[in-house]
Amino acid sequence: MTLDQLLVDSQAELRRYLRQRFGCDMLAAEAVQDACVRLSGTARPAIGTVRHPRAYIFRVATNIALDILRRETRERRRFVALDDAPEAVEVPVPSVERSIEQRERLALLRGAIDELPPRCREVFVLHKLDGLSHSDVADRLGISRNMVEKHVIRAMRHFRDRLDAAGHES
Repeated sequence: MTLDQLLVDSQAELRRYLRQRFGCDMLAAEAVQDACVRLSGTARPAIGTVRHPRAYIFRVATNIALDILRRETRERRRFVALDDAPEAVEVPVPSVERSIEQRERLALLRGAIDELPPRCREVFVLHKLDGLSHSDVADRLGISRNMVEKHVIRAMRHFRDRLDAAGHES
């Protein structure tokens, strides 16, 4: 069984696990979706090199959920710090329509990642999602830095085209 197949087969159980652990269905859904995106790229270990593939998938999703919680905590602290300032700054709250639009845009971009050619997707995930520099990606994949830049540009063009076709501003 491949890691992708195991991930597909485990999604419902993984979501239940995260919902029970963190008490939030939205967080669980977002973490599972992000885990699917991260693990669907080719920049992951081969299933034969992972001793316990199921545990690996659960650990990746749990780490993503923890990262989401940390990010939200930092954002809340930032807002609290603003409220404590002598002259509090009013932070605009996005409208329901804007929130829905942002979620649709995110889903569209996640789908667009899946549409990329494998090498282009791998370069994009390593650079934009894993935060590696162009040089680090080039070294890891054994390609030139120039080729990394071309793959990133190709991916960004693809995303812009998909957003434009869907009527979203790029």
